[in-house]
Amino acid sequence: MAGVALGRDAFRGSQDLRRDIVDLPARGGHVFVREMCAEEILQFAEMMRTDQKAATVWLMARSIVDESGSRLFSDDDAGLLASSLNRDEFMLIQQKLLNLNGLDEDMEKK
Repeated sequence: MAGVALGRDAFRGSQDLRRDIVDLPARGGHVFVREMCAEEILQFAEMMRTDQKAATVWLMARSIVDESGSRLFSDDDAGLLASSLNRDEFMLIQQKLLNLNGLDEDMEKK
């Protein structure tokens, strides 16, 4: 066992979610994406059962953040992303999100 036993207070406050950079050369810059929290993992899994396309764009809207970790897009902006990302940008962001959340490993096992 490592460290000390955690109490309830250890789970209050901001989450320390990992972030990574996705270069978008056609736009001349980059965005940050962050990993999902447990609540988002559950929501994403549920959405994937009914509408995989909407779930993927929803995840992008939730996960694209600025340097400080604040979201750039609201859930309502998912349509904006769906209509403005080109194929390469979509694939770059999707792959980074899958990798960051360990979902690419899950897909390889299937």
